Amino acid sequence: MTAAAGRKVTALRGTTVALAEAADAFLSTSRLANPDTHRAYASVLVPERGFAVTTLTDSAPGKVPGKPVTDWCLEHLLDIKPPAGRPALREPAPGYAGSYDAGQWTFEVDEALTARFMLRPEPVAAEVEGMPDMPLALVEGSDDVVIAADPQRVVGRFLRDDAGEIAFLHLGGRAARRIR
Repeated sequence: MTAAAGRKVTALRGTTVALAEAADAFLSTSRLANPDTHRAYASVLVPERGFAVTTLTDSAPGKVPGKPVTDWCLEHLLDIKPPAGRPALREPAPGYAGSYDAGQWTFEVDEALTARFMLRPEPVAAEVEGMPDMPLALVEGSDDVVIAADPQRVVGRFLRDDAGEIAFLHLGGRAARRIR
C-alpha cells in the first residue's frame, strides 16, 4: 500500500465519516483495477422501509455490476422488483414547486416541474459550470421523477415528512431540503 493510500484508509477509521467521503477515499485508493476505470458509485434509498444500499463499482453509473447488484439487493432483501418498461406519468401539481437547498446550489422548481440549478456565489467565482434546466415529470402513483424528455427511468423523488408535506427533493445524488 502506498503512503497516500495508507492516509486515506486511516482517515476512514474515524466515527464521523460520511458515506460519500468513504466512497471517494476508497475509489481514489490505488488498487488492482482497470486503468480506464470510471470510479462510480450509486446509492438507492428506500426511506419508508428503513433501507439503503450503495454499490461501489469500477464501471460507469448504471452499467455492470452496479445496476444488477442494486436490483438484486432490492429484489431479494425488500421484495421490490424493478419496473419493466416506461413508467406512467402524471401532470405536475403546484405543491411540488419551491426552492430546495443542496448546499453549494439550490434547485428552483417551478409549477411546470422544471428544475433550475442555481449555484452559490463561491462556486460561480471558482468558475464552476452549472447545469441546464431539467424539465422533470412525475411518475403516476408516487413522488418519483423522471427527465421529461427521456422518461425511461426514475432519476429522483420528492420526499415527504411525517405530516405528508414535501420536505426534500432527492436529485443528482443529493437530498436537497425544501426551504420555500
